[in-house]
Amino acid sequence: EMVMVSGYSGAGKSTLLHQVRAIIAEKSGYCLYGKFDHVQHMEPLSVITTAFSDFCDMLASNDPKELKKTKTSIEEMVGSEVSVLTSLIPRLSKITGTTKSQPVKVGCMEAQNRLKYVFRLFARSIATEAHPLVIFLDDLQWADSVSLGLIESLMTDGENTSLLFIGAYRENEVSQ
Repeated sequence: EMVMVSGYSGAGKSTLLHQVRAIIAEKSGYCLYGKFDHVQHMEPLSVITTAFSDFCDMLASNDPKELKKTKTSIEEMVGSEVSVLTSLIPRLSKITGTTKSQPVKVGCMEAQNRLKYVFRLFARSIATEAHPLVIFLDDLQWADSVSLGLIESLMTDGENTSLLFIGAYRENEVSQ
């Protein structure tokens, strides 16, 4: 599912997140937050990797039993491809124990497709019926094209039914 919220700066788009977080917490769900800005626009995926890094820190602080369930779920779903993720999100290794692997030499499109595929698997492993996942990304008008492609890939994954994406943007700045 996807929800898009638009409005001018100060209209209350970010306040929406605080209200949604309480509801998500009641349902044992997880909420990731990231905010794009015009400076980070030049660093692809930086906002998404930061949001997932913070999420990994939160997961790593769970009780050991819950952490082990999460680790098992990621290992079963992502398998050996988890090293692709730990190269972008090093803090994921707090959960999986996996370290970065040597990069595989592939072309640009192949690398992007592999990343999208592995992120889909990762999202399926952590967004479950027991723990739905909400990804809230603010100021999408400044998002880089690689991040937008990854978001699109996650949103078009018909096998993930426990993921909600909320995107906020300033409609008056979209063309800039």
